[in-house]
Amino acid sequence: MNELQKRAGHDEVAGAPAAAKAPQKLTDVAAAIKIAELQAGLEALKQGHSVVVDMLNAKVNSLRAENDSQKREITGLNSAFQWAYNYKEIPRRHWLEQGHSEEYADAMENLLGSMKENIQTLSLGTVLNDSDHGEKIIKIDFNLNDEQGNYVRADHDELLMPHWKEFAAALRHWSEYHADGKYLKVEIFYIELP
Repeated sequence: MNELQKRAGHDEVAGAPAAAKAPQKLTDVAAAIKIAELQAGLEALKQGHSVVVDMLNAKVNSLRAENDSQKREITGLNSAFQWAYNYKEIPRRHWLEQGHSEEYADAMENLLGSMKENIQTLSLGTVLNDSDHGEKIIKIDFNLNDEQGNYVRADHDELLMPHWKEFAAALRHWSEYHADGKYLKVEIFYIELP
């Protein structure tokens, strides 16, 4: 073999491992860079995913709270209108049979009408402010005077108990669903309480 061929052969044999090592090193470096890029991309995706999951969890929690609030509101509205089904009229003749006058029976009908309106007002949360003092106020008044102009006190009667219970339930309802940290003044005049 001539010197060129030997050199070429030697170079090929000697150069082959050197050539293979150079691309292998480049391949290892490129692979390491690619792996680092993929890991960085994966980490970015994880962080982005974590942010999205946190946002979705916050939204779910918000929707749950809103749902709970709406359930309470529906329960409140249901109880607000329940009074209408529990309200029982007391016949006028009941008061007359008890020995009371026509005026007393009229005043008692007015009292029961006033209680019904107050129960509805409390249940719906539409209590108005007293114009003199600016505070929310409910008044229940048995308005009857005798011949001398003195106020007559309404006697307690067991038939009034469902009305008082409805009134108490309406007060509780107002306190729970409509008070918003405010106070309610309740005035009851000339009525014997249970």
